[in-house]
Amino acid sequence: MQKRATELFLGLLFFSQCAFLVSAEISSKNKSGAWILVNIIDDNATSMKNNNIFTNKITFNRGSMSAGWSCISGSAKGEALTVGFTWDTPPKIIQAGELLQIKVSVAPKANRKPTLPGMISAFVYFDAPGLEPGKTTSKVVSFFDSKGGSSSKCTSAGGKQMSNIDVVVTGKAFGAAKQGEKMSLYYGVYGWGFGSEYVYEWQ
Repeated sequence: MQKRATELFLGLLFFSQCAFLVSAEISSKNKSGAWILVNIIDDNATSMKNNNIFTNKITFNRGSMSAGWSCISGSAKGEALTVGFTWDTPPKIIQAGELLQIKVSVAPKANRKPTLPGMISAFVYFDAPGLEPGKTTSKVVSFFDSKGGSSSKCTSAGGKQMSNIDVVVTGKAFGAAKQGEKMSLYYGVYGWGFGSEYVYEWQ
């Protein structure tokens, strides 16, 4: 009876060790993988609507976009502001938890110093795939500049910031995942509903 119990104990011990080794091997494979760029989805349809005060205009090229408005009535009639944004091209491979840096260049152009309050901002963030650029879920990972700002912006209120600027923003990629899981890197213009989605798959 004691011999049988010993054999059963040794058998269970062997099984648990095997299970641990298999689990460790799977974990090791996950950690040795990477996020691989598998698709790029461009959305160049703006959600911004014209009205009886402003008309809106966008231009879209992957990695380089602009958004702007013209005032067609009221005391500010004739004022116009367009802001161009240019982003670094994202890498084809991102490591698990990598701190990714993206440079955003901001180039405002106005026919004269705008007096109306307003702001046109760019965004960069990681999130779940399949979203409209600018939309987020609970998985969102924002990018921040060295001062803790989460966007690259041009402020038109009183022409406070109307010069060209370059901003480097940093965000942390998702960690290791199961084979085939995906994350996306989004960039575009806040409130305008257009931009690009870079889809990465864990391989």
